[in-house]
Amino acid sequence: MEAVVNRFGGNATLVRELIALFVEQCPRMLDEMRASVGAGCANRIQRSAHSVKGAVGNFTTGPAFDAALALERVGRSGDVAGAPEALAALEREVADLLRRMHRFAEASICAS
Repeated sequence: MEAVVNRFGGNATLVRELIALFVEQCPRMLDEMRASVGAGCANRIQRSAHSVKGAVGNFTTGPAFDAALALERVGRSGDVAGAPEALAALEREVADLLRRMHRFAEASICAS
């Protein structure tokens, strides 16, 4: 998360606010992603994954971003057979990102 703070000009307060917004919106985005995969709708999968990718991209271009990109590509391809596995990978990576966000928020609050 320190790289994120640096990207935002060292403004840890802004990063904490962005994290809070992401944490608030993440369940809705993942629910939409699950619904898209459950419906097997390639266009919805692509759009939902693109939204998740954009939100995650504010914080990282690492594994969570890559997982969202992979799911976006599944949707774009029109072949949604691999969507459930790609969704599971995305959920794992987003859960890991959320854990790191919580650790950062807790550490920066304690440091204040």
